[in-house]
Amino acid sequence: MSVPGITLPVHFTGPPPASGTAPQYGLLSRILMQGLPGSQITSSAWIFRYRISDGLSSIYHVRPGKGLPIGTLTSQHFANFYLDRLDRFVMESCRARACVRYMYDMIFWCDTKASARLLLKNVRWFVETPLLLTVKNSQVQIRKSNCGVLFCGYRIYPGVIRLSQRKKRRYIRLRKKWEQWFANGMISESELARGYDAVSASLCHADSRQWRKLQLKKSGAPVW
Repeated sequence: MSVPGITLPVHFTGPPPASGTAPQYGLLSRILMQGLPGSQITSSAWIFRYRISDGLSSIYHVRPGKGLPIGTLTSQHFANFYLDRLDRFVMESCRARACVRYMYDMIFWCDTKASARLLLKNVRWFVETPLLLTVKNSQVQIRKSNCGVLFCGYRIYPGVIRLSQRKKRRYIRLRKKWEQWFANGMISESELARGYDAVSASLCHADSRQWRKLQLKKSGAPVW
């Protein structure tokens, strides 16, 4: 990855929390309160404490007082609030050259492998101590940026974005399902076209047009 005037040769991905670890409701409540302007603190904190936090805790928890149900409309926002301090720690205290995070998936860039290892050590401490999470070490990687990085289902290289093998397999599986429904007379041609659009939507973010055309040719579908 590069930005004007800055070369970023080394990155590491991670560290996502290990399975079985999750945000603590008490800490999340305090983080949310710190982000609210004065007059809103009391009412908003009360709403979170008695309406949201207790409600989530009653329907889902990894352990008492911990865990967010993935898939709800709140989980993404709470995860971002919870890890915002990690972003600031990495960029302001550790002076990383760049940082990208989507939920718990993170990439940090450094100038050398040595600085990446030091940053990882500091990030691991911050994740496990102030944030009370546990690092999933098996998914932490340090490598050169020109080797590409796997992030959110894409293999990202300088100047080009490719599909991961997992995303390719998912596309083929879902496309064949729609084609089978059409072959069995369960859907119309226009519904098949909409199905193609649906399964191709996430692939359009990558440089995948030629690969998609090849897959359609293999299936015997018309290609424009």
